[in-house]
Amino acid sequence: MTDDVPSQFIGVWKLVSFERRQVGVETVVKTYGEHPKGYRIHTTGGRMIYMFFAEDRKASVGAVTDADRIAWSKTMASAAGPFESIGGNRVVFYPEVSAVQYLQPITSGFEIKGNDLTMTSDPIKDPTGGPDLYFRSTYVRAE
Repeated sequence: MTDDVPSQFIGVWKLVSFERRQVGVETVVKTYGEHPKGYRIHTTGGRMIYMFFAEDRKASVGAVTDADRIAWSKTMASAAGPFESIGGNRVVFYPEVSAVQYLQPITSGFEIKGNDLTMTSDPIKDPTGGPDLYFRSTYVRAE
């Protein structure tokens, strides 16, 4: 296990909510809806993977089309790579692969209360050139 990461952090976590916020703005964007789907997994070897999906994803009707693929791409996120503790309840995630190829390190604080995990990222640069963003996600332990 990575040094200084509480053993409670390791495991499989089911996504409960995901919010995107602009730094200095009160607006909350629930990117994947009120009831997103997905998981986040942290291993004892310091690896992490997540997959998030919007609550309203639609199945294709008939043959899968390019329009289906575009819609699915807009309603999911995933990434995997190593993470490390940077002391206390803070980790840095180094994506090696990502659905959107946004491969910059992400530093987050986390809080564990019982079977609930809340993660809040430090501000990151918006890849579209907009204001800096941060993300808050909550999970319940799945195993």
